[in-house]
Amino acid sequence: MYFSAVFSVFFLLVLFAVDRFIVSSVVKPIEHIVDVAEDISRGKLDREFHVKTNDEIKMLADAFDRMKVSLAKAMDILRQ
Repeated sequence: MYFSAVFSVFFLLVLFAVDRFIVSSVVKPIEHIVDVAEDISRGKLDREFHVKTNDEIKMLADAFDRMKVSLAKAMDILRQ
């Protein structure tokens, strides 16, 4: 009985730690990218994609940055 209670508490602590890691390294950066992309789609081209990781999420943010620059150039061409 005592072993199962300790094991359950340990399992819950590990599960909580994994959840916090996933939220901070995956969910929060993606939510930030979504917020910035929505602002850019509404014309706020001064927003930046700031991602502190060096993984696929960073590659996605860099691709959105390039797309933002292309969009700004296209809008300048249309204004002329």
